[in-house]
Amino acid sequence: MTTVIAPSTAEIYRWVDENGEVHFTDQRPINQGDQAQKINIESHSSTSDLSIPSVRKPRPINNTSQRTGKSIALEHFSIDLEGAHAGKNIEIGRAYIYTSDARKSAQKLYRSERSPSRTLVCRSDGSLKLNNAKYIAKNANFTQAAYTTLESYGYASAGSETKKFALQRSDGVDLSLAAEVIEMRLAHCDSGRGNNLRQYTQNSTYLKIKWEVFDNLTREIVYTTETEGLDDHIRQPPRLRGAPLSMELAFQQSIENMLSQQEFIDIILGKSRFSDKAKISSSIVDATLVYGNEETSFSKKIQSIKAATATIRTVSGHGSGFVISKQGHVLTNQHVVSSNQDVLVIIDGQEYRAQVLRADKRRDVALLQIIERFGHLPLEIHPKSAELGDPIYVIGTPLDEALDFSITRGIISARRDINALPYYQTDAAVNPGNSGGPVFNDVGNVIGITVSGHFTRDGGSRNINYIIPINDALKVIGL
Repeated sequence: MTTVIAPSTAEIYRWVDENGEVHFTDQRPINQGDQAQKINIESHSSTSDLSIPSVRKPRPINNTSQRTGKSIALEHFSIDLEGAHAGKNIEIGRAYIYTSDARKSAQKLYRSERSPSRTLVCRSDGSLKLNNAKYIAKNANFTQAAYTTLESYGYASAGSETKKFALQRSDGVDLSLAAEVIEMRLAHCDSGRGNNLRQYTQNSTYLKIKWEVFDNLTREIVYTTETEGLDDHIRQPPRLRGAPLSMELAFQQSIENMLSQQEFIDIILGKSRFSDKAKISSSIVDATLVYGNEETSFSKKIQSIKAATATIRTVSGHGSGFVISKQGHVLTNQHVVSSNQDVLVIIDGQEYRAQVLRADKRRDVALLQIIERFGHLPLEIHPKSAELGDPIYVIGTPLDEALDFSITRGIISARRDINALPYYQTDAAVNPGNSGGPVFNDVGNVIGITVSGHFTRDGGSRNINYIIPINDALKVIGL
């Protein structure tokens, strides 16, 4: 039970008898007429009927490992209390107002911007409703509160990434948090200045939050929990913008309580996704490549091609790729995986976890390794260079993952050297998401990797697209 000192008023009468002695009584004296003077005094012994739950504070688990783990972003915050679904503006706490003397002190503090050193006296001023809480929440910065809390215990947040340029690429976020307030209690004491939250106030905030943790790579909710947070400051000196600050601090404590849960920490540090298998070495790559002949055709090999052509999903989007070895090595563009080390390789609807082994930013190629056992045959590589006018087929996942294994047809339009690197130019349709996908000749052998194209302002293809020659890509990646 939170006790709030609040004044109450009583009627007291003062009168002087015939001997000049002063008397006080709580009832008007008989036969004193106008000589009895009524005065008001304040009593500060009443208490509020507001109940603020106490909250246990388990110790958060500090990140003592050598890595920051998965990056985390607060993506959703809502207040979803029982009864709110019916449109009820339900009561969630008590409102108080400073006494006249305390109000003057609060206003002086606001004007002088000095930090108060004592608690101001409050009296009851009605109830707080859900709409009041939502107004306070709109003025609270829960995103920054989340980032500050996570980083203070050694974990990476989306706020850790600082950009210098407007078009600088973002690598995305590994885990997204959804916070839903399911219980709330508030106490708020101010100087009666209406909706102005930028004033000195005394507050208490209790929050019970339902959390959902969404993995942006696997695209699934991987953890749910409920935690509590409390900031009990109603009997402490006023704070500037005290109402939103109190809500932020209660929110921070609820995150700290979630950071005390080992299962949540294991998800952040990646222990729940990958097993304790031996680390894949990037220095030694045992990749058995398969080179094709010219005795078949692209159309006759379409089923085996489909079984080894992939969508590459990262936390920030997707691209394309293809299996090049019997050991489950996958080739794609470096810009598809960017700085991500863990990705998903999706082949014919089946998801495979994979790690990035090698990458060359200048040549824009990356080599991945599927962690699970991969039972399909790799694509066959063409041992020779493609010639001008050769018909080709481009396979990839343009625009959306639902468009996986899309095939377009064209020819080798030209050979180009760009920044001293060789490329094939083609008129085959290429769209965002095709990057990293295989390009085949008419006998179904891989002759290159889709890398880029020229687009109109509205995203349409100009039929000028580029391909990295497969043999050059393999040489650069060390195969």
